[in-house]
Amino acid sequence: MRIDSAEIEARAIGEIECRLSSADAAFNLRLTELRVTAEQIV
Repeated sequence: MRIDSAEIEARAIGEIECRLSSADAAFNLRLTELRVTAEQIV
């Protein structure tokens, strides 16, 4: 089974959302760490 992960840099205005899903009912999803850093751009 394929498991993907990503580390991205993006510019956004508004809300941040994290969606997790699995097409296989044999798996439960558990998020153990989520980190968001916001920095002011001058």
